[in-house]
Amino acid sequence: MFIEKTQNYFHPESFLLLLLSMKFQYLLTLTIIGFMSCSTQYYFPISSKDADPGENQLDTFKNEWYSKHLTALQEPILKDIQKANIEIYRYTNLGTWSNPYSYRVEKDGKNISITKKRTNGQGGYHSGHLVEEETKAITNTERNTLQEKLNETVFWQMPTHEQSFGLDGEEWIVEGYKDKQYHFVTRWTPNYDGTNPYVELCEFFVRIFDKK
Repeated sequence: MFIEKTQNYFHPESFLLLLLSMKFQYLLTLTIIGFMSCSTQYYFPISSKDADPGENQLDTFKNEWYSKHLTALQEPILKDIQKANIEIYRYTNLGTWSNPYSYRVEKDGKNISITKKRTNGQGGYHSGHLVEEETKAITNTERNTLQEKLNETVFWQMPTHEQSFGLDGEEWIVEGYKDKQYHFVTRWTPNYDGTNPYVELCEFFVRIFDKK
């Protein structure tokens, strides 16, 4: 019986190329992870206790969720503003299946404006990209009415969180910046019974814009 013997030859060049390839993939992975970590911009203060975020704080999951949509909307980070003579209020709506949108009222000196933005994403899923942006001037009377709506909700003392949540629905988020103070409130699908001042506040942003 004839048995053919095969020999395995060691090729240093191939082995070196394999090592270089593995090292490149490893470095590429580290670079991607590092880039993702460094590029994360949190729009809200991060909680040190994800299980029980405090006032004016979000857990990591919600912060990343909300922030990716506000990034896609190309909105400013209100918590990081340090100007004393500016006042901003923003209403952001993240519906599970609908396009995310925001309305931002800004008073800078004598100029008062409202800006609407919308992406083609879905609030409970992908962020999409900006497809609608428009800014309009508003009057002092409209700004004063907005202030009345804020006072009716006692916005600056209103709890950030509420023990109400579900699988679908909408996140209604209102942020305020005034006199170097920042506060935000988030509610999941708030009650539409006609007596909820928070709903009235959010809907007023829409009415100001639509009547122009």
